[in-house]
Amino acid sequence: MAEITIDEKRLQELIDSAVQKHLKESMEDMEEVRRSPAAAVVRLETRFDALEKNVATKADLSELRTELSERIGTLEKGLGERMAKLETGQKLMFTIFLSLFGAIIAMLVKLVFFP
Repeated sequence: MAEITIDEKRLQELIDSAVQKHLKESMEDMEEVRRSPAAAVVRLETRFDALEKNVATKADLSELRTELSERIGTLEKGLGERMAKLETGQKLMFTIFLSLFGAIIAMLVKLVFFP
């Protein structure tokens, strides 16, 4: 029913941008290492820790995909149940309409032919 799409090209661009940013910073840090090794190592460790906290692993993405699939399945099931109830209600209303229409026709026939 509902379909969620992921813009893979945009996702790839975001990943490439993040990687390029960190690559550039790493190159700058490599230059710093040549000038001041101890301070650069501390900065590299700090950046690596920050990067490790912020980057989602394949397992994280797999978990999110599974959770998203489960939620979509639940929503589709709920929507299917609601549609079934709606169809049942429509059938019931149509039956009532036909019954009332038949009763009105019967009353008109009685009034016209049996005054």
